[in-house]
Amino acid sequence: MKNNAIKKGIARRITNYMLVLILLIMVGGGAMYVVEHKLQTDYYAEVNQLDQKSKLSIQIQQHTLSVIADMRGYLAVAVPSFIDKIHVKQKGWELGMQEFRKLDLTEEDRQYLEDLQKGYDKVFNEIVPAAVKMTDAATNRAELLKYSQDNNFTPYLDSLFQHNSDYVVATRVKIDALQAKYNRNLDLLAILTSCYLVVIAAIVGWLAIRFAKDVGQPLQRLALSSQHHEDGKLLELPYGQRSDEIGFLTRSLQSMIRRIKETEQNLIEQNEEVLAQQEELLHSQDELSETLLKMQQKEAILQAQNELNASLVNTLNRTDLLQSIIQNVRVIQHADKGAIVLLEEDHPHAAVGIKPEQMHRFIDTLEDSMLARLQMDGRAFVLSREALPREKGYHDERIELSDLYLPIHASDGRMIALVVLTRMGRNFSEAELEQSRALANQISLSIEKLHTFEASERERRLNQEIINSIREGVQLFDKQGNLVQVNETWTSWIGEYVLDSDDREVTHRLYDLFEKLVDNSDELCEFVKEALDGTLADDAKLIYQLQQTDSTKVIQVYYEKIHDARDHVVGTMLVHRDITREYEVDQMKSEFVSTVSHELRTPLSSVLGFTELMLNKELKPDRQHKYLTTIHKEAKRLTQLINDFLDIQRMESGRQSYDMADVEMLPIVQEVMESFTMNYTKHTLRVVPPAASTFVRGDADKLKQVLVNLIGNAVKYSPEGGEVTVEFRCLPKTLVVIIRDQGLGIPRDALSKLFSKFYRIDNSDRRKIGGTGLGLAICKEIVKAHDGEITVQSELGIGSMFSIHLPRQDVTVPVLAAYSEVAVALTTDQPRLFIVEDDDSLALLLQEELQDNGFTVTHLRDGEVAVDQIAQHLPDAVVLDIMLKDSISGWDVIDRLKANEATKNIPIFIASALDDRELGLSKGATDFLTKPYQPSKLSNVILQTLLHREKTGVIMFPEREEDQ
Repeated sequence: MKNNAIKKGIARRITNYMLVLILLIMVGGGAMYVVEHKLQTDYYAEVNQLDQKSKLSIQIQQHTLSVIADMRGYLAVAVPSFIDKIHVKQKGWELGMQEFRKLDLTEEDRQYLEDLQKGYDKVFNEIVPAAVKMTDAATNRAELLKYSQDNNFTPYLDSLFQHNSDYVVATRVKIDALQAKYNRNLDLLAILTSCYLVVIAAIVGWLAIRFAKDVGQPLQRLALSSQHHEDGKLLELPYGQRSDEIGFLTRSLQSMIRRIKETEQNLIEQNEEVLAQQEELLHSQDELSETLLKMQQKEAILQAQNELNASLVNTLNRTDLLQSIIQNVRVIQHADKGAIVLLEEDHPHAAVGIKPEQMHRFIDTLEDSMLARLQMDGRAFVLSREALPREKGYHDERIELSDLYLPIHASDGRMIALVVLTRMGRNFSEAELEQSRALANQISLSIEKLHTFEASERERRLNQEIINSIREGVQLFDKQGNLVQVNETWTSWIGEYVLDSDDREVTHRLYDLFEKLVDNSDELCEFVKEALDGTLADDAKLIYQLQQTDSTKVIQVYYEKIHDARDHVVGTMLVHRDITREYEVDQMKSEFVSTVSHELRTPLSSVLGFTELMLNKELKPDRQHKYLTTIHKEAKRLTQLINDFLDIQRMESGRQSYDMADVEMLPIVQEVMESFTMNYTKHTLRVVPPAASTFVRGDADKLKQVLVNLIGNAVKYSPEGGEVTVEFRCLPKTLVVIIRDQGLGIPRDALSKLFSKFYRIDNSDRRKIGGTGLGLAICKEIVKAHDGEITVQSELGIGSMFSIHLPRQDVTVPVLAAYSEVAVALTTDQPRLFIVEDDDSLALLLQEELQDNGFTVTHLRDGEVAVDQIAQHLPDAVVLDIMLKDSISGWDVIDRLKANEATKNIPIFIASALDDRELGLSKGATDFLTKPYQPSKLSNVILQTLLHREKTGVIMFPEREEDQ
């Protein structure tokens, strides 16, 4: 019933009022909008019609004026173009009348349209044809003028024009009338809207007054009456019979006041009882306070016990553990101060209430105090003594102290720690001693646990240091597949320490890093998952590329299962090996093989081709010379390629020998520069003279090889020409030879690899030039063998600068003004030479060369025969190969000749493909030439040797300046 009344009450009435008000507003507003929209639509439609009629009338009027002007022009000059214009205006007139007919026409508009049609017929069917006909028939201008005067059609056209103008003016008047009517309608609509708003406001005001009377005033009277309910006024209000919220509120307040009065009476009675009980409670309070104090003391002890237990279980830091033990044990035992000492080498300790110097003194005298008794007896005891003066503080009377010495024993019975507690004025009871022994057992377990943890931590650190020392990246996973340990190498590669994360997130973070840093991350993640699952083959490996900030590493990963003593799998170890260098070397080797194949096949093709032409065709001498020159050039190119390869192998194996002497670098530089000047005319080659001597200690041939490579590169990699400059920088202890060019330049990222074997810059401009990638590596090894250094500075597109740093020699030499030719005069008794060589083609070449230089040459193929023939004929010199087929080796030939008194002094010149110069010279050879070599070089070496021995001639040395 109450709910039904409320539903019919204030809320429902307010809702009904608001709905009616909103409905009135919507209906009125909608009506206003419809009326205003209708007025506006009708206005714009009528105005648009009148405006189009006006525009069409004006357009027709303009066509009329144009027709008049064009017709007069045609009568004046008889030009056909005026007739064409009249026809165009005719079409415009017709189009205008057609558009006019499409509009909504009044009777006046239809009359106007008929007049226009009559004017159109008059102008274009009578006047214009007659004028055209007259103009075509007229023979002179006088006739046209007479026709124009006799047939004056201007008044008719003017009346037509005036009729048009009147219609346009009438149309504009109608538009203005429509505008005035529309404005009056809008004003009327505004008045109606204002009246409507006044009605709405009156309705709202009436509703507000009605609500205030029905709701506001009763609520106000109820509020005032509730403040004076003691007078019973609320019970007299006439609102209790109402069925709305006001009546319900009135009845609720009346019921509440009655209950308050009843409750008030009950409270008075209960208050009297409470006063009687209060005295009893005050007495009980004193008893409870005493009990509470005892409980707080026990609580403190229990809290200390709990904290001690927690620290014993959870604390693994030695300092924190000892400090927690002594603090909580002191509280449990009600001691005033105390200390704990571990019986280890450094005596780790913690104390409460004891100064550091007192603690150090106690530790220093530990062996002389009660420690011996504790170690013998093994039981805790109490020592009573009088307090020392420094312990009394401000007390003057005698104070008794009790020191409790509590030993801590390990599980094997060893005493591992000592706890000392001190009480002032109170002794320790037997129960407290038993309690301390129980605490000692707990402390013992905790210390042993600490020792176990520290040993384990030492082992862990040792294992971590061991895997950190490994150059490979190492990851250790447990049996569940969680990553538990990595080494520093792996961390440095990925730039992040993933073990900082929660254990459950470590593996996910690892896979995220793989996706971010690894190119083939899916394969690597699958490899890791299969390795952890045990489904991967034992010898499985995977190669992937790890992207870093400034480089890319090529990594090979494999895995090993970790087994315990019972051969159970306890984990998996992934090993990531950096094979970037091997990968690059393999790539460079592959490229080198391709390059060398090209570099070998190209000159061989030329040699074989030209040789075949010379063998199969009769050629003119000049063509033969041209072919032989080409063959010689390609053979030198092949020789250089093979020498480069052999040189780098000897240098890397440490078998390269050097003939060290005082060498002047300037003449060598000039000689190399002159050799390039003849073949490279596009370049300007310049040597800057040094300010001091350029002597170094070195092998002249090897240093020349360095200069040939560097200057050759400067010329080759300057395809557009430019200047190549060699200059010297004479420092106190160092000679710096600088080669500059204006060529292609070197990319910055290639500088660090430039002197690596087989390395070539991956650039199409340089690929066209060719090369093996060995030249700079050879230069580096040669300069390094001379205790020097070679450096490079370059800028792409501008040029490069190579600097050779060599230890400088202080050598004083006389200045030579000129060099006279070296002349050798031989007697008619020609020197005899034996060539011991199993290659007939090479032997024939050497024989021709030596005979051309005045030697008598005998060729021998067998080593045994050679030893007998040399002993029999005693030649002036022997040219010997080391590797002889089907015979003793050249080394055996040397040994036998040197063992024979008759032949031991014969000069032996070794000519071999083997690079064992030091061994040959040590066996007594006069000189060692490595194949391939120029035959003329062999002739010069033999000739110089024979002249030096004053065998058959003399040598003319350079003349000094003062001798000239």
